[in-house]
Amino acid sequence: RQGDHYVLNGAKTFISNGQIGDVFIVVAKTDPEAVPPHKGISLILVEADREGFVRGRRLPKIGLKGQDTSELSFQDCRVPVENRLGEEGEGFRIMMRYLDEGRLSVAATMVGTAERMLTMAQVTPNDFVCGELERAVIECQRAARAEIVFIEGQASLRNPSGPCGSEL
Repeated sequence: RQGDHYVLNGAKTFISNGQIGDVFIVVAKTDPEAVPPHKGISLILVEADREGFVRGRRLPKIGLKGQDTSELSFQDCRVPVENRLGEEGEGFRIMMRYLDEGRLSVAATMVGTAERMLTMAQVTPNDFVCGELERAVIECQRAARAEIVFIEGQASLRNPSGPCGSEL
């Protein structure tokens, strides 16, 4: 920190919408001496047009091609202190507060995608010379259904003031 600005140097990799985003939430170590260490992390909003912000390359990936994933870097990127989200040193607590919800969202999306793929791949026993592939498809369908039940149960138990938000 220099006066009323943070000076960011470093890089982020695998950033969703890195090529098109206008504003990014950056996790920054604002107090390297903090004890415990997670108390020295802050969240800072960085606008894409800020000097020192550099969009890197778009990373190749197998799926979700409609959403770019990129590298971003910061080279003496000066950001005003008022761009901080929450209090200084509270970034880790804020992230943990919302991590469960993000994980549930991703899990539900992936299970839905897998279930749709299995539906599209429906086959009959006559489609196989050997029943091994059919058994594998049926087992995948069972696993997808079990995941849906698990995720629905986890979502119903989610308490906004729950474990991550109350422990830190």
